[in-house]
Amino acid sequence: MVFKEIGQGLIKCTDFIGDKGKDMGDKTKTGVEKIIKPLKQLGKQKSDSDDSDDGKTGAVKSAEKSADTKTAFETGARRAQKHMRNIFVKPLEPLGEDFIVLFTPKSEEEKKFLEEALADTFLFSYMSKSERDRLINSMKKKSVEAGTKIIEQGDVGDYFYVIESGTVTHLVDGEQVGEAEKGDTFGELALMYDCPRAATCIAKTDCDLWRVDQGSFRRIRRQHTVDEEGAKEAIRQVDFLKDLDDDRIEKLADAVKKQHFKKGDHIFEKGKHWNFIMIQQGKIMAKNIHIGGSDIDDHVLVTGDVIGERNLVSSADLVMPGDGMALSDGKLYTISRERLQTILQGLPLEEMLRKWLDKKVLELTPALCPLDPAEFDELASLVETVKMPKGYVISSLGKSCSPAYCIIRSGKIEVKSKTETNTYTTEGYFGANTIVGLKDAKSKIVSQETITVLEDASVGILTPAVIESVIGDLGRLGKKKPKRNMESVTLESIDKRKILGAGTFGQVWLCCIHKDPTPYALKVQFKREIIGYNQVDGVMREKKIMAAIDHPFVIGLLKTYQDAQSIYMLMPLIQGGEMHNVIYTDSRDGVSENVAKFYSANILEGLIHMHSKRIIHRDLKFENVMMDKDGYCVLIDLGFAKNIRSHYTYTFCGTPLFIAPEVVLSKGHDTGADVWSYGVMIYEMVIGRNPFYDGKMDQLALFKAIAKGKFKFPRDIVISRECMEIIKKLLTVDEDDRLGCGQKGTCEIRKHAWLKKIDFKQISNKEAKTPWVPSIKDPFDATHFDDWKGLEKKKKKLKALSPKEQELFIDF
Repeated sequence: MVFKEIGQGLIKCTDFIGDKGKDMGDKTKTGVEKIIKPLKQLGKQKSDSDDSDDGKTGAVKSAEKSADTKTAFETGARRAQKHMRNIFVKPLEPLGEDFIVLFTPKSEEEKKFLEEALADTFLFSYMSKSERDRLINSMKKKSVEAGTKIIEQGDVGDYFYVIESGTVTHLVDGEQVGEAEKGDTFGELALMYDCPRAATCIAKTDCDLWRVDQGSFRRIRRQHTVDEEGAKEAIRQVDFLKDLDDDRIEKLADAVKKQHFKKGDHIFEKGKHWNFIMIQQGKIMAKNIHIGGSDIDDHVLVTGDVIGERNLVSSADLVMPGDGMALSDGKLYTISRERLQTILQGLPLEEMLRKWLDKKVLELTPALCPLDPAEFDELASLVETVKMPKGYVISSLGKSCSPAYCIIRSGKIEVKSKTETNTYTTEGYFGANTIVGLKDAKSKIVSQETITVLEDASVGILTPAVIESVIGDLGRLGKKKPKRNMESVTLESIDKRKILGAGTFGQVWLCCIHKDPTPYALKVQFKREIIGYNQVDGVMREKKIMAAIDHPFVIGLLKTYQDAQSIYMLMPLIQGGEMHNVIYTDSRDGVSENVAKFYSANILEGLIHMHSKRIIHRDLKFENVMMDKDGYCVLIDLGFAKNIRSHYTYTFCGTPLFIAPEVVLSKGHDTGADVWSYGVMIYEMVIGRNPFYDGKMDQLALFKAIAKGKFKFPRDIVISRECMEIIKKLLTVDEDDRLGCGQKGTCEIRKHAWLKKIDFKQISNKEAKTPWVPSIKDPFDATHFDDWKGLEKKKKKLKALSPKEQELFIDF
């Protein structure tokens, strides 16, 4: 993109996206200031802001707003964003069948008091009544005398408190900042993660307090959100669901909600809208039923029966055709029609099963082996069925034909070449060889076979054009990316040149291998420190995840080593510095929309690859994206990454500014949490600040803002409606409605109108022009990294590990 000053700060730009690339201009670091300066609007700009009309002109208000924004954000928000630390809470142990929460008896008056006290409390206000009741029941009473120090500033807290009687004084750095009385609460952040207390709380008078600890809170939230094995059992008890593949059963199990009922309860009511219900235990009498003009006899629903199956295949918004009353105590699982249609992609179950079978055939086709699981999913959904009569000749040896990949639904087909004859039936496939090596999806080929229908057949077809629309480049078919053989590279053969970064328990070095001019990065982590911070499982998980990654836009792993003191990870060197330094500079915050579009597409490709392997990053932010030597973005730091295998995960982790609402509220999260973080990044790129952080709010206020999901687009930044729309869809609080969280996963973001001019094939092949190319003098240039020279000659003196401790790293 080329920018030209046209007066008073307004910038004219030429789009470089797609095939209309122009001269990129200066590509040095200074060139960043010229190339990707954000567009400013000095005149009146229609926006989503709800500022009142005070009689001032749009230009005056925009100028005032811009000045206020600059003051607030340049002095606080941007610095806070750069230095706000990430958060990680130790994962919960799996909840066993015998897990119970200990309840403390309470009078009705005490329960009512706690309900009222918690009604407007942030975390509790997002819970259902039944879940809130369980937490109230688990709270324990604690009485303290006047002068008792309840919590101390700086200590890591674990309890949340409600004051039933008395007064509590709050002090910060020894000075009183407030008091709390009956009905007030404090310590809410302690329920979310191990947060240092922001104030000291001292009982001014004798006090009665109710409290609950973080462990109980998280376990109750998790147990309430999903009863995984019970849900799977309920799903498999339903005849037309039991044969679904494990992946879909797990997705359904994650999505359903458990509900207990008692004898005499009304389960459903005639004329009301319904959810899909699966009965796991108990009996329900269905009566007064009228369907399609016919009366249905009253009957009893039992374990394995379902309610709402007609709504799965109907386009109409149906209502309950009768009433249901519980004849016994029991439990059921329920899921909304919308959520179920998202999981089943709105298709009849027969078609879903067909898609699953198609996917399995596609995955077993050698020519397609380089593709990602998400690509197989999308291809399976695009297979078109064609009927072919007996005797029909699909292609003739030596004659021109249109190439296609075919899966036999039913019937029998003969494929005869010069050397052999094969007969294929249901779930057999042919034609993959006609697409491998194809350069133009529209071209025809000379058939190497005669293909004849022996029995009336139903055939599923994927054309080259359809395949290309999903995978981007037909040249990927039949090929595996060559990997350098690192077997001969020993730890002793690696020369460490310079420290590029240092963290809590390790360092990253710029290095090379003897007699090899190629630069690498070597991550060195100290075993003693890893054990001390309880991160053994974390580093083992990071190693496995990095080894599974094979994409130019996600950091990979070349080889691992260990010695008595440390573990080592040899990685490619990403040389252009942090993306944060491209988005935020001394002279500007943010980039132009078209530059943001390029970087967003670049990051999206890396994210799609991770999600296709069911890996979530969990700490996506600009500091965890590096610029490579060509100016492309590479996702790094997979220390929080996790392979979720279709399950939700409940660990509270990430960086506060980028954390998704479902993480904040401990509801359980999956790839949708990364999608939210991605949306925050796009907003920051085009606006130049965080959508939820005002530069001075505390962390709890930030989390409240994120949970509400309300943000505005400022008037002084010019962005398109398509850009606003994609941000809104990515920053949707309900992950069921969030763009990129449907059946097609993160891939569906590619189809959004804002990205329609992006040539994803060019970007994936690194053939597109980048907005900025870092200035790199030589292969070992480290000018884009901070100076850690003072650490290079220092060696940590750490206690030697015992043999038992060394065993913790045996599989590294």
